[in-house]
Amino acid sequence: MAKINLNRRLNIFGDETGEFGFAKGSAKLYGVSLVFHEQSASIASELNTLNTRLSHLNFNSMIHMGDLVSGHEDFEGLEISERRKIYTQLYRFSTAIPAKYHSFFIDKKAFDANTTLEKCLENFLRELILSNLEYFQNFDEIKMYYDGGQKQLSKIIDKVFGELSGYERESNFDHTEKKLFQVADMLTYIDKLLYKYDNGIKFSNTEIGFFDYKTINRIKRELKGHRL
Repeated sequence: MAKINLNRRLNIFGDETGEFGFAKGSAKLYGVSLVFHEQSASIASELNTLNTRLSHLNFNSMIHMGDLVSGHEDFEGLEISERRKIYTQLYRFSTAIPAKYHSFFIDKKAFDANTTLEKCLENFLRELILSNLEYFQNFDEIKMYYDGGQKQLSKIIDKVFGELSGYERESNFDHTEKKLFQVADMLTYIDKLLYKYDNGIKFSNTEIGFFDYKTINRIKRELKGHRL
């Protein structure tokens, strides 16, 4: 009889927004978003629906929210109505799949050095794990998909999640294929707007041109059940 693999695997997709340090002109807000998906929970049907709908919109590239909202790179020349349709499909996918989301943001004006910023990030991640320790300990394998875009964040992620059994990080993967990574990228953008909204920080003209406050409130309600 063939041996059945009963290992439980948790896939985590991570992305960040903002520059890590304090160089002149760098973003004031720094954020990290994580998508948690249990390997055993199939999302094949939802993926097929998403890919079909994106194909109907003649789009099959990476959905990068910053470029999508601003109309840059792959989205240059597309009307805002077309760009909203692309966003809507990814957002609907994110609310339909059995996945959990977590984001945290740091206002860098409260810090004056990379070392203190690093410690704050580490503390945020440790608190996430300690608050959900039983959940994480349910898995035999924990696979982190983070491309290493920022070395400091990579180091902190590996340090904190590396204390969990079965952890490994994959940095070389296809961003276009991994739609859950695109969801993480999307969360860095929309959760930043939620942070701004909750903390009375003014939206940029680009942000308010793509999203209105009614939409932000709806997103907050709809994603509440997906939060880890």
